[in-house]
Amino acid sequence: MSDVYSFGVVLLKLLTGRRSMDKTRPNREKNLAEWARPQLNYSRKLTRIMDPRVEGQYSEAGAQKAAALAYWCMSHMPKHRPTMSTVVKTLEPLQDYQDIPIGPFMYTVQSENDLHKEEIKEGGEAQKEPKKESSHQGHRLKIRSPKSQTIYSETALRQNLSKTTAQT
Repeated sequence: MSDVYSFGVVLLKLLTGRRSMDKTRPNREKNLAEWARPQLNYSRKLTRIMDPRVEGQYSEAGAQKAAALAYWCMSHMPKHRPTMSTVVKTLEPLQDYQDIPIGPFMYTVQSENDLHKEEIKEGGEAQKEPKKESSHQGHRLKIRSPKSQTIYSETALRQNLSKTTAQT
């Protein structure tokens, strides 16, 4: 049953993006399992502990199911933990969740003018513009999923095309 507990910790590490023991964190957050386990059963609290680097790139329903499974695996009573076959049966359907927000893929190409943007001094010498340093170091940017009708219709079109292709 310790393997099941350890697997719960691995799931927790995947959800949070943190190490199981991190001495650089405040005292109450050093042990990941002790700090995060109480928060796994509450969807509001779960969003606070999720890895911010994967924000918007995962199924919220799938993350909640994975968090509930991690909570179950890390039960304080070993007899109440699931078997690994139950864990596998619980995880398998998570790959089929379709509520992952999909945005359009956008690639921009710089023009010749952008690539060779230079200031010309009075003497005729070319000088590259100095880079401005960002003063917002350490701030987390929240990337939101676009809510444009165009994106949804594009997504629906792709789904319809894949269904049509599969039927032929």
